[in-house]
Amino acid sequence: MRFSTLILQSCLLALCVCACIREVELVVPGPPPRLVVNCLFTPDSSWSVELSRGISLLDTHRQGPPVLDAEVLIYAADTQLIVLRHTGEGRYESPLRPQVGQAYTLRVSAPGFPSVEARDSIPLLPELRQPQLDTSTVLNLLDKVALLPFEVHPLDVLWKDPSKTADFYKIELIVFRTSFDAVSGQPLSETTKGYLFTEDPSAEKQFQDVDVGFVLLKDERFKGQEKLLHAFTDKISSFAYCSPHSTELELYLDFQSLSPALYAYQLSVIQQLHAAGNPLTPHINVSSNVQGGLGIFGGYTVRRFLLFEGELHGTCN
Repeated sequence: MRFSTLILQSCLLALCVCACIREVELVVPGPPPRLVVNCLFTPDSSWSVELSRGISLLDTHRQGPPVLDAEVLIYAADTQLIVLRHTGEGRYESPLRPQVGQAYTLRVSAPGFPSVEARDSIPLLPELRQPQLDTSTVLNLLDKVALLPFEVHPLDVLWKDPSKTADFYKIELIVFRTSFDAVSGQPLSETTKGYLFTEDPSAEKQFQDVDVGFVLLKDERFKGQEKLLHAFTDKISSFAYCSPHSTELELYLDFQSLSPALYAYQLSVIQQLHAAGNPLTPHINVSSNVQGGLGIFGGYTVRRFLLFEGELHGTCN
């Protein structure tokens, strides 16, 4: 009798345990929707603003879907200046161009999103001299990632820094080259960023695992003085295509003055790219000056210098 009672109790306990198991679907709320603004403005181009929806950190897409139904306004001195028109894929444009020194305010509203606002202006360029690329001198540098030497030319950039403002600079190389495919004979043409490296203490740290092709620096160490930047770029012959045909090469240097907000944004992008490839490096958030949203509304000026123009004959090793 006692044995039967134990069996009955065990069965009742098993039924109770089974009855207590319940599947619950846990819904984790995502982040609230936010507008992402991308607008880099310069007096050399007309107004253009790209809008997209912010995405979760777990989303595998690199960019959120475009926002197609926003109202995008540009103000100057608190006076509405422009209403930008949507031209497709989340891009809003106007044929007007921004002016150097004018402070602008961007205001955006769209259904389902909090309104956003951002302010910035375009800085002046300093007095610049023609940069000097010495193609007759070839130096050897060590690639600290591949631990292999590579050949470079020295490049000197000279300018007079303004004394009354904090100034921020970006210097990059632009490569235009054309040739013909060795097999098909079809024309080849491309525009790329060239390698640029400096050990100047005024420059932000460059990471060899992040090939961005430009140098960032601010004038804290040389405010109001002439600044001579010693840099290095790839040997000219390395730009030739591997083809029996010659390569037409044009190499330019773009010297840019950035607003403080745009400088902080550019620097944080480099630091985040470096951190992404290094698990022991803390995560870096990309800098944003957009109130109520994310992204960048940043002004800059640029002057382009021709460093080299000529014909190269490539070899395939």
